[in-house]
Amino acid sequence: MLALGGHASALVGSTARLRCRLDAALCGAMHSVKWYKSERRVYVYSAARDAAVDRPEGDMMDR
Repeated sequence: MLALGGHASALVGSTARLRCRLDAALCGAMHSVKWYKSERRVYVYSAARDAAVDRPEGDMMDR
């Protein structure tokens, strides 16, 4: 995987890690993190006790 200036890319079929740095002091507690490819949301993650989510969305659902 290649990550430059906030952009990440990987070969089809390979594993990619999407990083997200959170500043709890500035932003408060995290509810959810969403990744986008262009205008489309491709992944959502939340460790919230009341709404735990860890799944691909849209075009990435079958990967």
